[in-house]
Amino acid sequence: MGFKILGISSGRPMGNAEVMLRECLMECEKLADCEVRVTRLRSLKIEEFMGDYSCLLDAAEGGDGRDAFQDDLEWLKEQILWADAIIFSSPDFTYMPTSEVLKLLNRGIGIGQSYMKACREAKKPVGFIAVGGSDTVDFHLPLLYAAMQAICPGFHLVDQFYANWIRGKGYIALQDEHMSRARLQAKRMINYLNGYPVPAIKTVIRKLNPMEHNDDDYVYLEECPVCHSSVVEMHNNAFEAGTFKCAICGARGRVVSHNQVMTYEWDDDTVAHNKMHADHDLEYPQLYKKAQALIDGPKMPVAEFPMITPANDSEREKPYIMALVAGPHGGTSELLARKALETATQNGKYDGIIVNILDLKIGICTGCLLCKVNSRYRGGIDECVIKDDDHWLIDKFMDASGVIFSVDNVNGFTYSRFASFWQRFGHFTKTKGQMRIPAPYIFMVSSFDDQVTNATFGMRHTSNFFCKFGPKVAEELFPFVPMMGDNILADAKAMGRAAGAGAQLGMAVDAISMNPGFMGLLRPVNGMCPSCGMNLIELHPDMTVSCPLCDAHGTFKHIFGENDIEWDDYSVKHSRFTEFGAMLHFRHINYSQIDDKNALENPKVLEEELKKYKEYGKLVKPER
Repeated sequence: MGFKILGISSGRPMGNAEVMLRECLMECEKLADCEVRVTRLRSLKIEEFMGDYSCLLDAAEGGDGRDAFQDDLEWLKEQILWADAIIFSSPDFTYMPTSEVLKLLNRGIGIGQSYMKACREAKKPVGFIAVGGSDTVDFHLPLLYAAMQAICPGFHLVDQFYANWIRGKGYIALQDEHMSRARLQAKRMINYLNGYPVPAIKTVIRKLNPMEHNDDDYVYLEECPVCHSSVVEMHNNAFEAGTFKCAICGARGRVVSHNQVMTYEWDDDTVAHNKMHADHDLEYPQLYKKAQALIDGPKMPVAEFPMITPANDSEREKPYIMALVAGPHGGTSELLARKALETATQNGKYDGIIVNILDLKIGICTGCLLCKVNSRYRGGIDECVIKDDDHWLIDKFMDASGVIFSVDNVNGFTYSRFASFWQRFGHFTKTKGQMRIPAPYIFMVSSFDDQVTNATFGMRHTSNFFCKFGPKVAEELFPFVPMMGDNILADAKAMGRAAGAGAQLGMAVDAISMNPGFMGLLRPVNGMCPSCGMNLIELHPDMTVSCPLCDAHGTFKHIFGENDIEWDDYSVKHSRFTEFGAMLHFRHINYSQIDDKNALENPKVLEEELKKYKEYGKLVKPER
């Protein structure tokens, strides 16, 4: 009996990610006796997590902790248990995997204790393929790891790689440097299944050099020994000691200097026991139960504000400040947003409105890139062809004088619905985004554990574009807080922080109305990117660092007995979030990353090359 290999494809059918996956699987069949199955996430009916945490309470009280959904996730779990090995391939949509992948990450909350135990006993070998049209892929593989850990806990990562600077749909079939890398992953997977040693994972990204006329750089990543993520979280109060925490698994490390040579040193205890460890399967529900416990003390009142949807929206006489919430109605994120909105609008000059993204119909980005084709090749505007509430929400951003982002952390990230929204902002940035003045904004992230920073990644990206690069005036992270009910109202400290952030936003809105050049109150601190304010840093083996969001970079220095980052002025001033940097990174559009045969150099050759992949069957899906 041969090996059973499951290929999971995200993104467009027969897009670049699926072509790479099929090449890898075809090579597996050449190297060994294999039974192969391929499934497309887009063809599966998997419901979004919508804020029902009752499955965690069930697990905390001795139950299995499986959620109540009846959908195709159960079928996918059966396929995972069937397989001896898994290859997971996803295109990069705006810095990260598709929202279909992030949906799996969310649903891991209710995957079930018995299923998790079966996966950990099997210790499935897995390979990741991340495909991107540009170099904005830094957070892609870490989130693929987190999503796979959510639906197949305890897996073993055999190989992973980025294939970026890809051209049009399917064009990767003509880029042998990428196709050969897919075949190499197949070889490593078969060797692993046969019991042979495989090389240590060394991940590299082809980066656009910010010096416009220089060749691209091939940047190697320092990898967490647990999850192979290169993205770590720096805390200002811990940074002076050179300490950091892996943004995905929580393993800790520090920067050490020996004879003026700086290296990374990982902590053995947290490498052995972290968020990926089997103990965490039982600890996680207990954290939720503990956070939900009643808080002693009087409950602080909060003002009421209208909850707006496209169905009940109407014209307003006064300008407004908008709170965009991602969390259950009446939950912690909404209550914190209401308190911040109360103080932001206390001068009476502005109305306050709340939009809960879970109330809106926002479809996933299909990757069609017709927004780019229409604007650049057909004389139209950058407008998404999907007609849903995304357009209405963009208009609300355009007209808002200030914005409050208040979201739940859901299993290490925020809601996949939120991801669907920001992954479709491409059609916004070149047209509607130029029609407004910058809007100041604040972030608030609520979590019943301490994994709160990752949820700000997508929000910071969203706000920089939808708020037209407006100033961030406050950022508040709320770990170990209740997610449901009104317990948070008795937490005077948390409510006070929300009120303070709202007051700062109100002052910034007033200031920017009088001076459009106002750049906010919050300044970057040590360990925070000076360009975009991100406190997630990407480590490189040569002791350089880069921001995974805006790509500003610097170097670790040991100065006067302290570890510090010396940021490169040019990369800060020309990061992805500057006008020059944004223009430079649209190079991948001009690099023919458009689904338009007129933009492809060899359409007939491409069609012939893709024929063998289209004829390669193996597709499986649930019977309905």
